[in-house]
Amino acid sequence: MWSVGHDRLDSTWMAGGFGADRVATGPESRPASDLGTSAATTVVPRGGGGEPLAEIRDGVLELRGTQYGADLGTDDPDDETEVFRGGERVEQAHLLGLHQLFDEQGSEQLHGGHSLVEMARGEIERLRGALLQSFRLFDRADMSFREPVWERIDEHIRYWLFGFGWLGEYPTRRGRADDQTALETLDGVLEALESPAALEAALQDYTDGVFVGRNGRPIREVDVREAWDRVESRIWVWTGSSRYTRFGAWRKQTAVNAVADYVDRLELDGNGPDAFAYSPLPQTAYTRDGDPRFPLGASATYSGETVAVQGTTFYTGTVDLRVRWHDAWQGAEAGRLWAAISGLRNDHGDWLTYAEAGGTRRRFVDTMRIANVAILVDSGKVRFADDSSSQATIRFTDRAAPATPEAASIEGKFVGNSKDGPLAAIGLWTVESGGRLGSGGRMRGAFGAELAP
Repeated sequence: MWSVGHDRLDSTWMAGGFGADRVATGPESRPASDLGTSAATTVVPRGGGGEPLAEIRDGVLELRGTQYGADLGTDDPDDETEVFRGGERVEQAHLLGLHQLFDEQGSEQLHGGHSLVEMARGEIERLRGALLQSFRLFDRADMSFREPVWERIDEHIRYWLFGFGWLGEYPTRRGRADDQTALETLDGVLEALESPAALEAALQDYTDGVFVGRNGRPIREVDVREAWDRVESRIWVWTGSSRYTRFGAWRKQTAVNAVADYVDRLELDGNGPDAFAYSPLPQTAYTRDGDPRFPLGASATYSGETVAVQGTTFYTGTVDLRVRWHDAWQGAEAGRLWAAISGLRNDHGDWLTYAEAGGTRRRFVDTMRIANVAILVDSGKVRFADDSSSQATIRFTDRAAPATPEAASIEGKFVGNSKDGPLAAIGLWTVESGGRLGSGGRMRGAFGAELAP
């Protein structure tokens, strides 16, 4: 029943009755998922100058970092140095297809770079062609072009293959260039680089193999199969995903030549170890107070998974975000976030550990918490990042007193919109603990978490 009026006895008084049936409504529609190739929103690491160390676009993850090559100024065949060109440090890029990363998630993936043997063969073929063309232009008494090209070819053999030069001086006969012998020598080098069997024959002791010296010994002891498979650099990746999030971590190895061992790149030079995250959904937008899509004054929980890397070891675990939205925007701040990273284990199932002072005992890490993280609005887009009021703790499975890490940080973005708030969150986190956590280095992780019911 209902009534409207000032006085029941007045003629303006109105009263009535009503009945209503419940009308069922369908659930709020949600965006469809994809095959891991869409990246409307990304979170990638940045260098000291703010430059991105990774980029996700057009179905490709591009990883960029300092390039290393042989140091030809030392006697050690396996010495390396940063590569500079025109006074600028050279960056090495790896392009990884998002579809393949998505298909092979949940285990360690290996993505190799360029073959060192193939790069050497390509450069030697190119220079042999240039040398052959020069014979028509330079008399056999003129070594001004022949010798620099010959030295350059020898440098490629040293740089890409063995760490040692081998060709010696340009062949001559009676004081004039012996071009036929030079071409035969280069053809022998190229034939040796055609297959593992040919390379093995070219290095066989006490034979006329092209890489055997006058003393009957090869230029260097070589494991031919390993040398043939050696690549300039390779990327190890571990990825994970949920309906609206994709995330992963990577580490990198490089080899200075085809005979040298791989070197784990653990410096802060852009080569990792590091992490990335992306989503097919656009970053959550907020345009005005009272936006019905945004639950001002409410709280929410986001649950998901995380992938992390420390040194050469990958870890997987879970992540939970507890969000409290402000009743109204306070400047650029939209709320506060509490993150819990739990159950981190390596690919053998071993728990992440933490060493007590003195290293006498290692405890199993249950949860790492980063609390009171600021949720911010930049140009109408919602993100989060730790600030001076954020706090971090490490809690253990045996319920011992928690520890405080030396440094911890988290950053990320909310994605999608619904009547209950953003649909998911993606981000990166970092924890350092003065050598006590795990193997002792910086731990870098990425995560994806979705709105819990």
